[in-house]
Amino acid sequence: MPTVSRSRRMKRIHLRNLKASLQMTRGITVGSAVVLLVLVACQTSPPSATDLEARLPDDAGVVTLVSLEQIEVDGEKSYPVSEDLESFTTGDHTVRPILSWKDRYVHLGVEDGVVQWVAGIGIVASDPPRVLYAGVFERLEEERRAVFRDGTVLALAEGVSPPSKGSEALATIDPSNDLVISLKVQ
Repeated sequence: MPTVSRSRRMKRIHLRNLKASLQMTRGITVGSAVVLLVLVACQTSPPSATDLEARLPDDAGVVTLVSLEQIEVDGEKSYPVSEDLESFTTGDHTVRPILSWKDRYVHLGVEDGVVQWVAGIGIVASDPPRVLYAGVFERLEEERRAVFRDGTVLALAEGVSPPSKGSEALATIDPSNDLVISLKVQ
């Protein structure tokens, strides 16, 4: 049964992408399409800090179960996954398959109970469980939330001081309470 629903879903996604491609190419000459492809292929620079907005997660945790239809964090919170899910790494925003997040610490963007985006934060090291995240610190917002240049937002535990703006920092996260317990300048 899951194979049938996955197959139907993949066909819907393929048809949607095909329709979008046809709509995009309608009215474009071959010459302008080639120029457009060359321009896109030559664009190698990552998004600038001004292009990235802070992503305040609706939930966070270690992915304990994951499929193309559902994701579970911390062994207790389970969510359906949007057909238009965005799944990416935090540092360089590389697109990653949702299935790759099993046993990793992630942030989730949830709307109406459905996961819209998954941002992979890091690997969980054990005994005690800790997650390391490296990024460039931008600012501290209300409720002791540290915002990093790549858009990642992490909550700081009491006693953890933020570095100066533009500092490369290494955050140690306690996944049991989703708080940064250490923030060191690299």
